[in-house]
Amino acid sequence: MYGCKNEFQTQERDFMKNPNTLPALMKILFVFYAVALAIVALAMFAAPRSSSEKASGFSSEAQKPFSNQQPAASAIERASDEARRQFVGYRHEGVKRGERLPNGARDLGGGLLSDEDYGVTRFRKGKNYMLWLERIVERNEAGVPKWEVLDVLSFGKLKKNQAFLFSHSSPCRDNERENLDLIVLAEIEPKTKTYKVLKAWQANVEKEEFESVSIEEIVCR
Repeated sequence: MYGCKNEFQTQERDFMKNPNTLPALMKILFVFYAVALAIVALAMFAAPRSSSEKASGFSSEAQKPFSNQQPAASAIERASDEARRQFVGYRHEGVKRGERLPNGARDLGGGLLSDEDYGVTRFRKGKNYMLWLERIVERNEAGVPKWEVLDVLSFGKLKKNQAFLFSHSSPCRDNERENLDLIVLAEIEPKTKTYKVLKAWQANVEKEEFESVSIEEIVCR
C-alpha cells in the first residue's frame, strides 16, 4: 500500500513537471469526438433513404416521374408510320387484282367507300402488307381512275384464319348498322364459322385518314 502511494505521488510530480500533457490529450479527445459525431450523422442520413427505398421496392432511379414515360406504339402503328413516309402522296393508275404497280406494290383487291371517290385497297410490297386509303384524282379517256394515296396501314402477314373485312362485301355491322367506311381485322372461328373482331378502323374521308375505333359494338357474321 505504501509502495502504491509513492508511485502515485511520483506520477503526480511528473505531470506537474509537464503541464502541456493535458492540452494535447484534450486535442486528441476532441478529434476523436468530432469523428464519432460525423459517423453518426452520416448513418442517420443514409438510414431513412435506404429504408424507404427498400419499403417501396424501387431505387431512386426507378422513382423517376411517369410523365416522362411514353406508351409504346403498337407494331401496326410503328410500321404504318414508316409506310406513310414512303407512300402517302403516291399517284398511280388502277390495276387489276394481282398486278403490280410501277413502284413494285402488288394489288390484293379493294373496294369503294360510302363516298365512291374514295377506296381502300390491300397491297403488298416485299414483306409489307398494307391498306391504302386512296382518292380518285382523275380518269383517263377510257375511264380508268388515277388514285392518290392519302393514308396507309401497314402490318405483318396475316394468319390463315385472319382477314380484313371492308366495303360492300364486308359481313360486319357497327351497332347493328351497315358502315361502308369501316375496316375490320378479324379471325374466323373454325368450329362456329363466326368472326372474332380483333381491331377496327374508320376511313374518315373528311380528314382523309384511318382512325382507330372501338370494337365493342362491331359484329361480323
